[in-house]
Amino acid sequence: MSLPLPTAADRSTADVDRGLVSQIEAGRGGAFDELYRRHQAAAFRLARSLCRDEGRAQEAVQDAFMEVWNHPARYAAQRGAVAGWIMCIVRYRALDVVRRNVKHASHRADAGEIELHVAPGATALTVADRDEADRLTSLLATLPDRQQEVIALAFYGQLTHIEIAARLHLPPGTVKGRMRLGLQTLRGDLQQAEVAERWHGVLTGAFYDGHLDRALEVVREATSEMPAATMLDDVLAPAMHAIGSLWERSEITIADEQRASATCDRLLAEVAPLLEVATANSRETVVFAPLDGERHTFGLRMAGSVLAGAGYDTVVVAPGTTTAQLRIELDRHRPAMVALSTTMSHPGTLAATLGVIHDTVPGAHTITGGSAAPDVGPDATVHHVARLDTMVSTVTGLLRPPARRRPPAQGSPSGH
Repeated sequence: MSLPLPTAADRSTADVDRGLVSQIEAGRGGAFDELYRRHQAAAFRLARSLCRDEGRAQEAVQDAFMEVWNHPARYAAQRGAVAGWIMCIVRYRALDVVRRNVKHASHRADAGEIELHVAPGATALTVADRDEADRLTSLLATLPDRQQEVIALAFYGQLTHIEIAARLHLPPGTVKGRMRLGLQTLRGDLQQAEVAERWHGVLTGAFYDGHLDRALEVVREATSEMPAATMLDDVLAPAMHAIGSLWERSEITIADEQRASATCDRLLAEVAPLLEVATANSRETVVFAPLDGERHTFGLRMAGSVLAGAGYDTVVVAPGTTTAQLRIELDRHRPAMVALSTTMSHPGTLAATLGVIHDTVPGAHTITGGSAAPDVGPDATVHHVARLDTMVSTVTGLLRPPARRRPPAQGSPSGH
């Protein structure tokens, strides 16, 4: 017997969307039709703003929803609302359409201005270009679900706060309050992103030139404006990602890429003292390991540096280590936690690695990091850490949970 489609009357819009995606994953076409009905108008507006052509915009929207239908499991709830996920797909598909029609590329809205309309006459967040629009999409996913929901409806659906209130069955004042708090956060985050982008652009150039002194100068100046771990997230890692993207597009040579990587490795060693906030080896042991087949381990080494700076005894396993060899390392070090790098999707390898960890150090916690971590499947015993500047608090919370308060003894005096 088929399950009834959820309705907005008994769940929030975000919950309904998540339920529809789950039903699509089970192969239910009716759920896909409903999801398309809910988001196709906003998707078309976004595609048209990029393609500058209604026919191509419709093509991009169709391609995007086909991807939703074919790969619903790629949606990761921890990364944000379904609406944001769909709009990211639409954007990529729209840009693909533009690239396929190179002679019309000049019509792209690369410098067009987007306004996040909150309500007529109310405060609006202005996004000046497509790069800022990308940042806004990413930052939106970091907001609490309630704030994210109303802003997504305003930004992607172009609804006023009155229309949003009617759709969500909320008082207009509640919608305005959530909108205001969310926009305040987004403005601050966008300003911080602009600062980080300025620094990582300069750092990319220093890596390309192999100029360690200039790279060090950038890092020191950036850390005067943000915490060191945040600098790793928002300046150093994007700079190396930019180098990797240039090499993948054959815009630089392998020699250029290797020179940049060597400079970055030297820089990471120089950055380590900026991360020191506790006595070395004063906390539990954490083993950092790339999955068998992983080629990109720079992020893993940065994560190791962050925890080492916080006093944890860190062991970083070399790339190419097999699961059998990892078992030997785990048995030797007996870690309280194992951190796995998953920048590429390795579902089978991950399952095997988790089995090795459970068998060898059954009491150890496991965390994952890297761009593919949300795609490897949910596991109640595995915790995903998206950013280095939250790693210390996450790891400490798992290894040293706050002590529970003891209940008062029966019959003890209360107030005498």
